[in-house]
Amino acid sequence: MKIICLILARSGSQRLKNKNKKKIMGSSLIERTVQFAEKSGLYSEIYISTDDVSIVDAYKNRILVPWIRPKKYAMAKSSSEVSILHFLKWYKKKLSKKSTCFMLLQPTSPFRKILSFKRAIKKFKNNGYINSIVGVSPNKYNYKNSNIILINNKKFFVNGSLYMTTIDNFLKKKTFFNSGTSFHIQKSIQESIDIDTHTDLLKARKLAKLNVIF
Repeated sequence: MKIICLILARSGSQRLKNKNKKKIMGSSLIERTVQFAEKSGLYSEIYISTDDVSIVDAYKNRILVPWIRPKKYAMAKSSSEVSILHFLKWYKKKLSKKSTCFMLLQPTSPFRKILSFKRAIKKFKNNGYINSIVGVSPNKYNYKNSNIILINNKKFFVNGSLYMTTIDNFLKKKTFFNSGTSFHIQKSIQESIDIDTHTDLLKARKLAKLNVIF
């Protein structure tokens, strides 16, 4: 089953202004995400859903940017799920009636490991493409006090790095989370980073400067 990649990049951000364009070691968060998607070789198609005209102009000749996201799906209170559903309904109607997997990549997770993603995809395949796969990190990196996930009596938290399911599954359940969701453990501190504030950005830049492998 083929896998498509969806990158969500809304222009407005409340706690860190223009966060998708913030740079780490000379590359913006959106650019790092696009580069990962391109170099990984994991995806048959790469899409960006954004209301930011400058992002559309920068990437429309490089990857697939089918439209400027309608304003009603790009408000401060608009959830990621609403934006995902908007894209998937368009994709299902216009481009594919077949069952297709998709993976959500958020620019706010700048440190991704291709091997980790390959393992998640293999796990999803071995599970028969049922339900969802969501990335989690050890709770010792949980500096934001995110919700705890218990796996074999050990504490983890959802890190925002990796979400995967089928288009049909998401259209039906409208979420990655349900009783059958599988959690893919990403053990490194790098993959636990989720940038929402200036403090998060400084933490990420510090890791990059220390030449931590990612």
